[in-house]
Amino acid sequence: MVLDTELAWAGVCQWPLVPILLRGLLSASTLGLLGLILAFHIKDIQLYMLENGLRDWRVALGPARLGLILLELGVGVPGGAGGLGATLWLVPITFLTIGYGDLVPGTICGRLVCLVAGILGVGCTALLVAVAAEKLEFTRAEKHVHNFMLGVECARKMKHTAATVLQEAWRVHRHRRRQEPARARRHQRRLLSTLHTFRELRLQHRALREQVNSMVDISKMQLVLGMSDSGHSQPGLYGPERRRRWPRDKELGLPGGPQSLSGPGRDRDFTPWDRERRDPPEETPGTVMQKTPIILAKPPAERIQNRGMGAAAPSAALDPVVGQAKLVAPEKMKHSIKLVDEQMNWCDSAIEYLLDQTDVLVVGVLGLQGTGKSTVMSLLSANQPEEDLRAYVFRPQGQEIKERGGNQTSGIDFFITQERIIFLDTQPILSPSILDHLINNDRKLPPEYNLPHTYVEMQSLQIAAFLFTVCHVVVVVQDWFTDLSLYRFLQTAEMVKPSTPSPSHESSGSAGPDEGTEYYPHIVFLQNKAKRECFCPRRLKQMHQIVDKIMMHSHLKYKGTLSMLECNIFPGLPYDYLDTEVNLFLLPFMDADADETLPKSAPGGGPLFSLLPGYKGHPSFPSLVAKLRSQIMSMARPQLSHTILTEKNWFHYAARIWDGVKKSSALAEYSRLLA
Repeated sequence: MVLDTELAWAGVCQWPLVPILLRGLLSASTLGLLGLILAFHIKDIQLYMLENGLRDWRVALGPARLGLILLELGVGVPGGAGGLGATLWLVPITFLTIGYGDLVPGTICGRLVCLVAGILGVGCTALLVAVAAEKLEFTRAEKHVHNFMLGVECARKMKHTAATVLQEAWRVHRHRRRQEPARARRHQRRLLSTLHTFRELRLQHRALREQVNSMVDISKMQLVLGMSDSGHSQPGLYGPERRRRWPRDKELGLPGGPQSLSGPGRDRDFTPWDRERRDPPEETPGTVMQKTPIILAKPPAERIQNRGMGAAAPSAALDPVVGQAKLVAPEKMKHSIKLVDEQMNWCDSAIEYLLDQTDVLVVGVLGLQGTGKSTVMSLLSANQPEEDLRAYVFRPQGQEIKERGGNQTSGIDFFITQERIIFLDTQPILSPSILDHLINNDRKLPPEYNLPHTYVEMQSLQIAAFLFTVCHVVVVVQDWFTDLSLYRFLQTAEMVKPSTPSPSHESSGSAGPDEGTEYYPHIVFLQNKAKRECFCPRRLKQMHQIVDKIMMHSHLKYKGTLSMLECNIFPGLPYDYLDTEVNLFLLPFMDADADETLPKSAPGGGPLFSLLPGYKGHPSFPSLVAKLRSQIMSMARPQLSHTILTEKNWFHYAARIWDGVKKSSALAEYSRLLA
């Protein structure tokens, strides 16, 4: 039939016998098929008569069977060409993009009409769906109202279900006292069902509250980032800093808060300024290159903010009153504050101590429980070994906490020095005391974590991934060499580390040269409480080789930025003694100067090296701490992202990274695999 239609429409064959032959064959085949259908039904009637023992075929041929046979024969009879009904059926089916295919246009005009109808149908359908979706979508206010009403309804159902639980429990008790076991069992079933319903409602109510809190946090973050984009994140424009600085600005006659400027350079050398002269003397490039950088004697950051302006600075920048307002230093920190609290929530109090300048170094710390992380960070930041432990900026473990096996630091603590170095002290990773606290206090876990040890490990991974993203230097503290599980933990944290955001998502700053590069921090392995044998050159070389082989596939910068040989700790060793020198540093016991720590010849005897009184085999603890501090502070300060960040921009960037780490899909998948 198709061949006959195509030949007739195209006019290819002019011989009339061919179309007649084709149509005759078509009609014959159709009549043959009708005969086969009739033969099939005859055989079916015969089988039915044989199975039921019938002699009259009219008993087997009922009205239903006869109607079915006539319907099949009527459908098989060839029909003529389509009419108006077929056209009215074809157009809407094509317009609605359904296209059953039962009717197909045969001419070019018909096909063009169907094509135009299909295109119009697709456009109208898309327009209708877009308009309907826009009308049905909630606005932000409607979402808050809807979630609030759902929370109210869920709370009402929880109260009703709780009352039902009490009723069923009382009925179970009453029927048991009356010795009615059937009614007691019935009410016990109702009690269990009601308890199950109550638990589901409680989980639903908790999920609603978390959803509302996340919406509020996202709105707040968008507001903060919008203010940063518009330049409103400068000191004195919002928050408690505005209230504190407004009287001082009013006295100086300024219209707003002080505005600081940040220089373009990041790795420039600094020399102390002359108090009587505000502008630095002009120097030739040769004299600048010959100077040795003095890292620890760097001027405070409030003097560095206007660096890079030179003679091109406007006259207003050299005005004594305006310059005094711009160079006002923030309040000096005396103790650490919370950046992330024990509930793993972000805190905004650190923004008051930050400036709008780019020369900043961020140092974080990781380590197991009891390794001395807080003590090391205090000594690197603002304290001396001879000071009282209670005066340290990061409070270390007390004797009582050590005896009961607890941890001192929870969450992440923040401290910034006058040299604009940010120190982040963290809670111990994989801490057994935190796990014990979760188990014994029956603390409610988030719904995505089923087991306490999974929650503790995920907390540790979140903190490590956060430090790998926002820190220039991460110090990994150990108190014995070495724990392979610690290196596995570092590799896992590196794999789940958030990717560096693209330049379009940064809050402010100019784009860097490498927009597709992932940034990784410098890793310093600090061997705390090292014994005298660890300072043996052969033992030190073995330690370097072991760490290098373990970390050889890591992208973290674990070697090339810190050296114990350059600190003159081993004066007889050449600089190339360690072929693969990693960032490894050793610190002895803090009270190593006492005679009790010296090796004894026998129990109750005198020192083993009696001819060398006071021999320890290594420099003193204060001198080693000073050398470690000098090397860490002199490390390079690479970009943490694709844009150059000021201190306040770093704070907003870190807040966004912490929010992303808590909602990371990689960490969620890892926790699911752990469960």
